[in-house]
Amino acid sequence: MRWLLVLLALLPLLEGRAQEPEGASAPVVRIVTTDFVLPAKFQRMSEWAAAAGYRLEWRDAETPGSADVATGASLLVFDGPRPIDRAAIEQAVGPFDQLDTVPWILVGGGPPAFRNLPPEAARTLIGYYANGGAANLKAFVAAIPRVLARDSLAELPPPQALPATGLYHPQADRLFASPQAYQAWIEARGGTGRPVVAVAIPSGAIGDMQ
Repeated sequence: MRWLLVLLALLPLLEGRAQEPEGASAPVVRIVTTDFVLPAKFQRMSEWAAAAGYRLEWRDAETPGSADVATGASLLVFDGPRPIDRAAIEQAVGPFDQLDTVPWILVGGGPPAFRNLPPEAARTLIGYYANGGAANLKAFVAAIPRVLARDSLAELPPPQALPATGLYHPQADRLFASPQAYQAWIEARGGTGRPVVAVAIPSGAIGDMQ
């Protein structure tokens, strides 16, 4: 009975590992950021990446050992929302323009940049990531294997800019431009008659799926 309980306890772990890409052969995308960006975005993106057959990791540039970010990576993403974050990342990894060993993109804190990638593909990746939101970041995750394989991105939607204002619900796949549009969506889900609590949040929180 004791062994049976142990095996039953291990089954969820084994099932979870079965969904992960094979570590030795799977491409690795590594995001380098600062603690200003909360990890919820990266956790969701890593789940999507695992389903797409590759690994997505993230590192805080301000932790020890961050200088060696290129080893084992197929693509680097430097996510520095503010100039101070961008500077912290560059201080940790060294000058961006001297990083020639792996493809990379740089988003936030100043003009975007990239290296070792086809220009059109790099700009599309930057567009997805910079605009943020679930739809753009899902497309970003889906685009990466195609970019690394030098395949076309024509089947993917173009990056979509998030509106400056709107109504957000975590279970909706879009922002609502008006209370009427939001109410129609709620009614279609059978949510009429329930209290509604609205919270004002910055657009960056929606872009980062917080």
